[in-house]
Amino acid sequence: RCALPAQLPVAFAWAPSASSNALGLLSILSATRVVQCAPGYNGSPVLHCIHSGGLFDLTGCEENQCVLGSTAPPVGYSLSSGSCTQGIPLAPSAVPGCGAGVSCASGYAQHPVVTPGLSCAEPSQGFSLFGCSSAMVCELPVHLPPGYQTRAPCAGFQPNTTCAAFLLCSPGAISTGPIRMSCETSYGTFSLSGCTPGTA
Repeated sequence: RCALPAQLPVAFAWAPSASSNALGLLSILSATRVVQCAPGYNGSPVLHCIHSGGLFDLTGCEENQCVLGSTAPPVGYSLSSGSCTQGIPLAPSAVPGCGAGVSCASGYAQHPVVTPGLSCAEPSQGFSLFGCSSAMVCELPVHLPPGYQTRAPCAGFQPNTTCAAFLLCSPGAISTGPIRMSCETSYGTFSLSGCTPGTA
């Protein structure tokens, strides 16, 4: 019997059936039932218990390989292939080594945290691109400007009109018209208009 590491190697993930007992000493058969290949990897986990009471050695999951340039980039993205050979299956981890890169096309915004990149969900298919937004999206300021309050939470990055229905002028503020929200820089904060601090 061996134990699975608390932090599985990157190619492996806990199966839905895994429980807290999965960190104890297990037989190879029991351990095989609680691990699976991680998203972006394919195969079947193979476990080796080399030293009884030690940690399992895990193999059997390989990174998916997709085909670069098999389809045109989706709207909003630019894809440069660098020196990568198009039409040949390639793992995402190998793409930076041959100079391929993903960027947002003109007029499309890059996510402030997620760098544009590519993923391979299905082996031998085209790469999926991520990290660019086709719409200007902002979030409400952490602290609303004087004169505004929310009637319900509106969290996360949203298009211009999504959160307006959740805002109203705070008590004592003067309404100067419908509350409007403007998003001047995608993934920034909304600018608000329609309420003025003061005595109604």
